[in-house]
Amino acid sequence: MKFFNPDGTAYNETQQADLEARILNDASVAVKWTDFGSQYLLPDAAEAHIEAILTRFSEKYPLRVVVDCGGGAASNEAPLMLRKMGCDVIELNCQPDGFFPRPSEPTEENLLQLKQKVTSTGADLGLAHDGDADRLMAVDDLGRFINGEALLVILANAAGAKKVVTTVDASSVVEEQGFEVKRTLVGDNYISKVLKEWGEFGGEPSGSWVFPEFSLCPDGLFAAACLISVAALHKISVLADSVPQYPMKRMSVELDRGLIPKIKRQLETLCPARIDRSDGIKLVFPDCWVLVRPSGTEPKIRLTAQAQNQTRLELICKQVVDNINIVAGKELIFK
Repeated sequence: MKFFNPDGTAYNETQQADLEARILNDASVAVKWTDFGSQYLLPDAAEAHIEAILTRFSEKYPLRVVVDCGGGAASNEAPLMLRKMGCDVIELNCQPDGFFPRPSEPTEENLLQLKQKVTSTGADLGLAHDGDADRLMAVDDLGRFINGEALLVILANAAGAKKVVTTVDASSVVEEQGFEVKRTLVGDNYISKVLKEWGEFGGEPSGSWVFPEFSLCPDGLFAAACLISVAALHKISVLADSVPQYPMKRMSVELDRGLIPKIKRQLETLCPARIDRSDGIKLVFPDCWVLVRPSGTEPKIRLTAQAQNQTRLELICKQVVDNINIVAGKELIFK
């Protein structure tokens, strides 16, 4: 279940903790059904959402687009919206029947079918949503997966943003593209919180994109419409290639998150130029950085690293893993 505030932002950490404590402590006060208040069903909510998006993208975009909804919430609405935008739509995994043909996460390894379909049909673009459609990832006209950092830059430019909010695990290429950037903890709720006061666009590399002029909630359908409007003017492959790429690695391992304080102390011995402790620990060196943080959803430790070249990336990852192994007292297998 997801809970949202009236302004569209997700519950923050304090609200979540309070709700969880009430549930775990059985502290909620039951009321009679007659005192429960009002509830409203919105059978036309999806159509209203599409129409609200189309007021901002009112032109026709004669593109061939493959859309992979993974059998999730956007299975009906995404193809409908794209056709209303004038696209020739090829549906992939758009049957909301409860049988999910691919894992929900729109990662590159889960979108091989989409990449193949874009190539075989000569499509201009491939779009992919996660299960609840608040996220969007894409495949360019050459059938290549567009990584999250490149997509962030493309969408920020499309939104005309100068001030961008992103997470601590996003590539440093965001700053290098000339945006004024504020970074948050990993999680779109933190991005939305900052966007209430500052910024014109926000997003994280996993595919959550927030357009505050439309909503403070990540919106995969709005992001899809935005990317379609861009693809009508420029080949997405050219735009993706214009964003510099640095080697990155994202790994995780099942481990007691209670070890994080000891891991932090151990990693400080690597003597980085700068340490960011806002979310786990981020070690920043002149030619690379590495972030180690506890997962917010699983009993795992997540590791993200970026370097100027692949050799340096492998070296810093090995150093960090070796030091985590010291704390764990065993050799861990990061995947």
